[in-house]
Amino acid sequence: RSVASQTAETSQHVSPEEPSGNKQQPPATSLVAGSKSTLESAVVWIWMAGFCVVVLRLIQQLVVVQRKVHQAKNLNCDQWHAQREIAAQALGVRGNVILKQDSATYSPIVVGVFKPVIVLPADAGTWSSDRRMLVLLHEFAHVKRQDLITQTIANVTCALNWFNPICWYGLAQMRKLREMACD
Repeated sequence: RSVASQTAETSQHVSPEEPSGNKQQPPATSLVAGSKSTLESAVVWIWMAGFCVVVLRLIQQLVVVQRKVHQAKNLNCDQWHAQREIAAQALGVRGNVILKQDSATYSPIVVGVFKPVIVLPADAGTWSSDRRMLVLLHEFAHVKRQDLITQTIANVTCALNWFNPICWYGLAQMRKLREMACD
């Protein structure tokens, strides 16, 4: 055989470049790389969707609570204010913690990291002096322990790890332990 015929056969079997001059990858490699990229993109999009759902839920809860605090009326009762001062002094809480009352609130809550507000239910005016003191001590314990900050950190952690059931279980346990610690 001649050298020219051998060269022609070789060029027909192996084509390192396409006619346009671009190098061609073997088909199996490009298929695997494409599916890996698609899978990574899908995982990122799914994670982002879950994260957004959790964050939107947290924002919605924050808006509801802020609206409740804004609509609540300041509690103007000398007995409550006197007991507020005793409870704050007993737990070493400094600063003015505002007392409010709201008819849509069913149990006392503390809202606000820098300017704490205790929102009491409508029937709080009928409570005995001992019950008022226990409620105030409990709510001031949340303020003293800075539970709102740790709760926010835990919520953000669960938003980032929304797919992990251990994270959600830990959040639920933290809530139970927080309430027990304040009692």
